[in-house]
Amino acid sequence: MAKHLAASLFILLLNTGLFATDRNQLRFEQNKGQLPSQVLFKTDLSGAACFVEKNALTWNLVSQDADGHHHQHATTQVKGHAFRLELIGASHGASVHENNELEGYSNYYTGKNGRSWATHVKAFAEITETQVYPGIDWRLYSGSKGLKYDFIVQPGSSVASIKMHYRGLVKIALKQGRLILHTSVGTIEEEAPIAWQIIDGKKHPVECAFVLNNETIGFKLGSYDTNYELIIDPQLVFGTFSGSQADNWGFTATYDQAGNTYSAGVVFGIGYPSTLGAWQQNFANGSGTRPCDIGIIKYSASGQRLYATYLGGSGNEIPQSMIVSSSNELFLLGTTGSNDFATTNGAYSRTFKGGPSISILRNGIAFPQGTDLFVSRFSENGTQLLSSSFVGGTANDGLNTASQLKYNYADDARGGIAIDNANNVLVAVSTVSEDFL
Repeated sequence: MAKHLAASLFILLLNTGLFATDRNQLRFEQNKGQLPSQVLFKTDLSGAACFVEKNALTWNLVSQDADGHHHQHATTQVKGHAFRLELIGASHGASVHENNELEGYSNYYTGKNGRSWATHVKAFAEITETQVYPGIDWRLYSGSKGLKYDFIVQPGSSVASIKMHYRGLVKIALKQGRLILHTSVGTIEEEAPIAWQIIDGKKHPVECAFVLNNETIGFKLGSYDTNYELIIDPQLVFGTFSGSQADNWGFTATYDQAGNTYSAGVVFGIGYPSTLGAWQQNFANGSGTRPCDIGIIKYSASGQRLYATYLGGSGNEIPQSMIVSSSNELFLLGTTGSNDFATTNGAYSRTFKGGPSISILRNGIAFPQGTDLFVSRFSENGTQLLSSSFVGGTANDGLNTASQLKYNYADDARGGIAIDNANNVLVAVSTVSEDFL
């Protein structure tokens, strides 16, 4: 079925783990309202998300078998674990500084009322919290094996002030100088710390070891010159429990007249945990800490990532087709199961009608409240959701679920969007709604 929609329509977008320009370069993405207020920055690692807060890190881990491509049942359980590292006795007045801004930015259009929308969200290579203890800074950045953090101790400051406390772990232990963090989904290691000073232009190593007292960790140092700055440098290693970042599937792509390219897919990201310890949820049911959203990336003709944009509500979304207009605005056609999907004032419909519960892609993506179509439109730089609307009836729309329409993997989600010479938007999709539109 094809319908004409005014070109003043709409577009929406998506999630996280696939947006790094360098697989080994962590992106500390600033919080501009898309995350809970206590979060300053978020970064994604292999099978984990880390949320940087004032004097603390909150971790959310997902078990390594959480690969939605191979789930055969909508009720397949995804296990995860959340825990928290806090700097005990740290100053609430510590200031936070981001360093080394990375190329590109992200936009978030999540939820219906715009409160959690955020545009031009920048990412940085490192974060420093200064004066967490008197004369001591805390720096977070990428290492060859994952996240690294340093304590930078100024001359005359006391290393004994540093006390790190873990909450939410199953067990914590020291083994051959390494800190072993046991969770319900696997084990994380903090390698034995190293420390050094730069004196007269030369690097001088300083003996350093973890000290564990219950779940609180400090450092034991050998002799060093207190007249010079001291660096203490542990590193977290995540390879023991996960070998992949958040699962993501590609769906569609397009281009514009300048030779820029656009890709869109779904991402099963890792969200901020509501409680510490183990958690469990149904795979891809659009609730809990791991919903499926849409993600769009724009690349220059030379392959540089220009922006990444996010779209989704409390249910699941999938993109089907997209096209760029002569004015370089990106139009997206997709399917949503969210009654709070991002729509804009003046839209054709801001009401989700849904339909019977349904799952697609070998039951990998579920829509418990049924589905509607959406059509959305973005500005050239991706920072404005210009228009966005639901389209559909009271049964399911936008899914090719009839057996005669499904011959290949992902045939469930094949629709098309086009723009004619009069700048009208046309879409071709499947519907089983007798009251469509």
